[in-house]
Amino acid sequence: MIVLSFHNLDSALQAIVTHFINTYNPNALLYDMMYLTGCRYVEANELCRWELINGGYYKLTTAKEGEYRTFETYMLPVRFKTLVNAGIEYCSTHSYRTAVRDFYAASPYRMLKVGNKPIALHAFRHNYVKRLMSLGYPPAEIQAKLGHKDIGNTMKYINSVIYY
Repeated sequence: MIVLSFHNLDSALQAIVTHFINTYNPNALLYDMMYLTGCRYVEANELCRWELINGGYYKLTTAKEGEYRTFETYMLPVRFKTLVNAGIEYCSTHSYRTAVRDFYAASPYRMLKVGNKPIALHAFRHNYVKRLMSLGYPPAEIQAKLGHKDIGNTMKYINSVIYY
């Protein structure tokens, strides 16, 4: 078991996103959204969960807790906003399993884990939290950005150790 530093994980995820953008992978936009926003795969893929609201914000209805999160428009890729505004239902027609397979094919790490649990695409969400922590965000603000009702869930991300 080798523990990954935030820097190593962040660099690897940035390289994966760049690889998919440069090779025109159909899931490139999904990976980019997960990296930039900490969204789950289903939240980034199901565009019907997103809506433009007044004041230049996009509202996301989350997958798990029936809550919503908001994002300023500058945080989202132009192509993503174009698809949402056009009423396109899905960002990609590829399955979650295909996205995970492509992720590991491009990743320098063959199996990412937190505890005994493989995380694959969820690594983007963990990385997002670590990035916010490195920027000085307090746990309560990270909780709001993740859409968690319970700070305990957020603390699991903050305190998680990712290894391969």
